[in-house]
Amino acid sequence: MTARVLVLSDLHLTAPHPWAAFRDQAALGACLHHIAAEPPLTLVLAGDTFDFLMLPDYEGFDAARSPDRLSAILDCPENRTVLDGLRAVAARHQVALLAGNHDPEVLLPAVRARFAALLGMAPGDLVDEDLLDHALWGLRFGPPDAEAWVVHGDLWDEANFIDRAGLLSAALGGDAVRLPPGSRLVYRVIRRLKQADYPWVDQVKPEIGSVIPLLLYLDWSLTMGVLKQEWGVGASLLVGRLAAGGAPLLGPAGSAKDGHELAPFFQAMRDAMPPAERDALLAALAAAEHFPPPRPAPGTLAGHGGVWRWLLRAWIEAARRESATFFDPSGPDAIVGTHAPVPQHVRLLVAGHTHGPRDRAGATRYLNSGTWTPTWPLPAGDLEEVIDALERGELPHPEDVTPRTLVELTVGEEVQGRLLRWTGTGFEPLSEETA
Repeated sequence: MTARVLVLSDLHLTAPHPWAAFRDQAALGACLHHIAAEPPLTLVLAGDTFDFLMLPDYEGFDAARSPDRLSAILDCPENRTVLDGLRAVAARHQVALLAGNHDPEVLLPAVRARFAALLGMAPGDLVDEDLLDHALWGLRFGPPDAEAWVVHGDLWDEANFIDRAGLLSAALGGDAVRLPPGSRLVYRVIRRLKQADYPWVDQVKPEIGSVIPLLLYLDWSLTMGVLKQEWGVGASLLVGRLAAGGAPLLGPAGSAKDGHELAPFFQAMRDAMPPAERDALLAALAAAEHFPPPRPAPGTLAGHGGVWRWLLRAWIEAARRESATFFDPSGPDAIVGTHAPVPQHVRLLVAGHTHGPRDRAGATRYLNSGTWTPTWPLPAGDLEEVIDALERGELPHPEDVTPRTLVELTVGEEVQGRLLRWTGTGFEPLSEETA
């Protein structure tokens, strides 16, 4: 007897507004109704199903307001087709809801009860994630000696990791919950830039390590203020590391030690620095700590000069380097290759978080379910033309660059899995079904 599991992750549903990344309601609703008509299965929503961080009034985790925030996202006219699809699935199948770094609120019992009620389920019918190993939370499927684990994936991203046990303990005890630095960067910097003049800022490959140069270019004062507060990075430390080269910039817990997740951000900056201009660029960066530049006015991205123009060019060059592998299902991924606490008996690891649909072979096979938000590759060509196109909003239509992917598991005496894409009328396989 076999069972079927479908894993959807990183939908990033939020309340409708012009800067919302998710705009695929019709396609997702059709996909969910298609799933609802299938024989009995389990649908796992594997984190970042909702994007609380992008709510217009979001300024931090608030347990008391979280159920109503969920309703504001899911029970609104614009997202009603998605809710109807989820209700259709819940009427016939099991539904599991995991937390991600953009929706840790779904860990709260009151939020889970609200979600179940919106889907017409009893709270006890919603499948909960469990502690799998150390700090890794998720679901396990298959025989004990050859399991598949389904997780969100933020454990391997220090700047965005959600300590689920700690968050629940604090929230249920009435204590303040402090979200990780990456979350605060999203709602303190990225959301404000999206609301202002740059709605594309988190949709041009948001997972790449070059995002910091882009944010520094678009709003130095805002971004540098957050870097100082969250990571202890001031302009002098940034300049020193860029000048020295080689040494990673940051360390654990916001210290200035080596080995931090943010190191690739600043290594990408150094790699893009023209050697002949390095001293002048470093001097301009150092001066900016005391004499911050104004934000570039709309319509002047390509014309903005000096060190700030270099920051944008550095971001584009780094984005292009990573595009070739980001859109390749067998390409590298931040989750693979880390020191993951995954025991040898786990034969298949399924995650989301990094947004790139993946199928990687190995001792533990790795599948990433991808995302349902646009992921625009930066085109080849003259940098000035690319910069001007960004400013004019001349990017591919979201339907052309939205992965619309998911993972299918077949659970029997062993667990097999494969990557699927929603075509609009059904699923097409992107990889073979293997253990």
